[in-house]
Amino acid sequence: DSDESLFAWDEEAYRAGVEREVNEEIRIETTFDDHIVALLNDDSTEVGRVHLGVVHVFKLDEPNVEKREAMITSLEFLSREELLKRRDTLETWSQLCVDQLDRLLG
Repeated sequence: DSDESLFAWDEEAYRAGVEREVNEEIRIETTFDDHIVALLNDDSTEVGRVHLGVVHVFKLDEPNVEKREAMITSLEFLSREELLKRRDTLETWSQLCVDQLDRLLG
């Protein structure tokens, strides 16, 4: 019995897809590590019922990120407390992640 990565069959293709998606939204101008920390299943919305989310945590060496996507109106780093204060303004998947933030970052 062996342990395998969630994406062991084609992790390279998965990682390339993640990089493409992230690069469409933002530009990370520092070195970083990223780790898969959870799967997200949300049947409470029409979109959620037909999608499965893969939650990544990006640990950046410096807070140096720029927006690329025009729909992003504001880009800033927030403390845990600030995220909790803004929870109700976030999209559903983001709310679910904020609710489990300690566990995801642990």
